[in-house]
Amino acid sequence: MMKRYSVFFAFVAITSLMALPVNADIRRTDQEAARAQMKSGKSKSSTEIIRNVRSRMKGMEYLGFKFDQRSNTYQLRFLERNKSTKKSRVVLVNVDARSGAILSRR
Repeated sequence: MMKRYSVFFAFVAITSLMALPVNADIRRTDQEAARAQMKSGKSKSSTEIIRNVRSRMKGMEYLGFKFDQRSNTYQLRFLERNKSTKKSRVVLVNVDARSGAILSRR
């Protein structure tokens, strides 16, 4: 029984490590696109957007962002933990990159 758990956890660890470079490349691409839009004056900086939204998401853990060049929006991800039920959920916040206004939260 213990051997099965060891094999399972080894498999999970290996597959998790294989996915890291892809996620890092996607994040880098989002950052580069956001930086290019900011330098051209078409959007606010990601730092400014993140700081503004984080201040409104009290008690939540910031996980990261994606930038959509086509719609010129940021999607920020937060982790909301419910202490009484000990359950967590990811909250997605879509933000207009030009104005910094929150478009939606789900």
